[in-house]
Amino acid sequence: MMPNPTREELIDALLDHMLYLRIAHHVEGRIRIKASWNGAKKLNQTREGDIETIIAAIPGIKDYRINKQALSVVITYDPRVFPHVLWEEVAALGQYPARRQAVRERLLEALAGWTPIFKAGSDSGAEVADQHRTRPKESPVQ
Repeated sequence: MMPNPTREELIDALLDHMLYLRIAHHVEGRIRIKASWNGAKKLNQTREGDIETIIAAIPGIKDYRINKQALSVVITYDPRVFPHVLWEEVAALGQYPARRQAVRERLLEALAGWTPIFKAGSDSGAEVADQHRTRPKESPVQ
């Protein structure tokens, strides 16, 4: 992934990775996503910092923890920014890849007004300036 990706590039990268992941557990505000063994092989080809860059840049994410041994990521998020139902749609792409364009459009709509801006001096783009994780206006997704 290039340094300082655009909103569209980050969303596309998130959707690309979600093809290999599934929800292991999800309650509003906290999601655990797990990779299959085949997904882990594919994700192993990804630069280590790319997944962290994507996760860190998504608005509404409060915290995340990557567990490589368990092939999982636990994300704590603000459902007012990134709604529960939208996480469900994104995570279902592995089972329903034909829905990608519709989910992408919903993400772009829900996150309208969000522009990822990265801290100066961040080569990988992994450090996102907190003040730029702006909440979109009212989200049409409920």
